[in-house]
Amino acid sequence: MLQRIYGTAWESAQQLKDYLWQLEEAKKRDHRKVGKELEIFFFDEEVGPGLPLFGPNGGVMIEELEKLAKETEEQAGYLRVVTPHLSKEDLFLHSGHLPYYAESMYPPMELEGVKYYVKPMNCPMHHKIFGSQPRSYRDLPIRLAEYGTDYRYEKSGELFGLMRVRSLHMNDAAPCTSRRSSSRRVPGGGQPVPQVLRSLRHRGFRDALSLHSKAAWARSMWMTSACG
Repeated sequence: MLQRIYGTAWESAQQLKDYLWQLEEAKKRDHRKVGKELEIFFFDEEVGPGLPLFGPNGGVMIEELEKLAKETEEQAGYLRVVTPHLSKEDLFLHSGHLPYYAESMYPPMELEGVKYYVKPMNCPMHHKIFGSQPRSYRDLPIRLAEYGTDYRYEKSGELFGLMRVRSLHMNDAAPCTSRRSSSRRVPGGGQPVPQVLRSLRHRGFRDALSLHSKAAWARSMWMTSACG
């Protein structure tokens, strides 16, 4: 049996003293401890690890934060949509999430010979909404947004309070535009995010853009036809 041991090294006794003081202060401010004491959220073994339960105080906080974000997104031209909590396997095969993201998804449930997955993200369904009717380039950009409840199978050792969970409320935004104007639209697509973060006095954040590899881009051209 292996046992993991953590250790630190310091150049002076004062540095060690300062470090131990910081650890004690961090314990006082641990969001897991504060959240339970203020009756905001808690976890229950019978419900399952990584699946937070929010009490009335937590519900009020969620509603107020979502209200602020929704008002900001509305000003930026986003339209609210709502999608199901689960989908047929075909959707995630089409989007490319399967098999590449399978390890982070809950295993499928099979009903009447069809496999269904609880969704780990909202964007594939947003592409379906965009592609549900003919679009003209004159309609673009179309910005869709949703506060969807998503489910991701984080490993037990990765779970940490509300920082790493298996059930989360995620605001997915899908700005659908033409390929030609995408380079101009991507920065604007993220505009409500820094605005909301600044209003909450968050300063140390940055944007990151993830791009497909050439092979993945060829597989995911369906996104181009579905969104712009």
